[in-house]
Amino acid sequence: MKQSIGEGFTLDVLKSFTPVNRYFKLRSKGEDVELPEKQGKKELIKRMSSLIGYENGFGTFVTGGSNGNLLGMLAAIYRFDPSLKEEGIFGSKVLTGFVSEESHYSFIKTAHLLGIGSKQIIKVPCDEYGHMNPTSLEKSIQDSINSGNQPFFVGGTAGTTVRGTFDPFNKLADICEKYNLWLHIDASWGGSVIISSKHNHLMNGSERSDSITWCAHKMMGMPLMCTAALFKDSSILKKINTVDGTDYLFHDDANNIINLGKHSLQCGRRTDALKLWLSWKYLGNSGFEKNINHIFEMAQYANEKIEASSFLHLITPIESLNVCFQIQPDSLPKSDWNTFNVNVRDKMLSDGKLMVNYANINSITCIR
Repeated sequence: MKQSIGEGFTLDVLKSFTPVNRYFKLRSKGEDVELPEKQGKKELIKRMSSLIGYENGFGTFVTGGSNGNLLGMLAAIYRFDPSLKEEGIFGSKVLTGFVSEESHYSFIKTAHLLGIGSKQIIKVPCDEYGHMNPTSLEKSIQDSINSGNQPFFVGGTAGTTVRGTFDPFNKLADICEKYNLWLHIDASWGGSVIISSKHNHLMNGSERSDSITWCAHKMMGMPLMCTAALFKDSSILKKINTVDGTDYLFHDDANNIINLGKHSLQCGRRTDALKLWLSWKYLGNSGFEKNINHIFEMAQYANEKIEASSFLHLITPIESLNVCFQIQPDSLPKSDWNTFNVNVRDKMLSDGKLMVNYANINSITCIR
């Protein structure tokens, strides 16, 4: 991981002092490589789409996982009814989306920003380990239909924020195909496991999704920001983002080599892809795979230490990298353990010794 952070940081600094449309000439492994920035983005998008299983997919780099999830939901609205792009959703049925109760809060914000209404995102119950329950999902969809509403979107998660669990994507895809719903996967945290032949089974079924958010600034160690929003339908981004009044800027580019702005919600954008391109050029798939496998091994090492302890207790099984445990000293009553863990975390933070966070799983406060 140290190597990927170093390469990414170097390019991030270089980009900050370089004009927007420069070609970069880099020396990598003994050969000169000349790369226009936007062509580099397309190269990365193609590689990442192929890894997911979107053989003819396309995408764009965005300013973080939240914006990737927003684009996914926006595309879902467009596929449901393209006329809503111009006419608005006011005359349509109430649109409803479905996410797990352990999904990221950005889905709720997205519904608010898109005018759907945050209450129209239904939180589906999970099983005891934090995976979206497919049976509960289908029941929620049926309840929505019976209420006269219009389901249009399901948001799965690859690596939940607290537990790091992966939803059962094949089962979610079966349900989405049955009801003709858009399946988006928030793989901000866990998408990078697709590179590891040892752990990519966690992403089984993701190739059946319609869109996916993948943050390389997380498991791949890139500096912030470095997020791709990927789509199976290569034409959808241009359809949802193209508007009138852009001809002063986007022209003379029939092959879409330079003007990727037509595929983006933003106008001005940083070239966040460049640091990832160089790191991937330097490390290759095998280098990233080695780094990812290593941090999985570190998570298991932490698990062994917890199991060997008399006062540390694992709160939920480790499915990927998230280690959620509670300090349970015999000298304190059980009713005080939650508060004690928060106090320990606050003390470590104020002392400047260690920065960790805490979360709640059911009624248990744990260090994660």
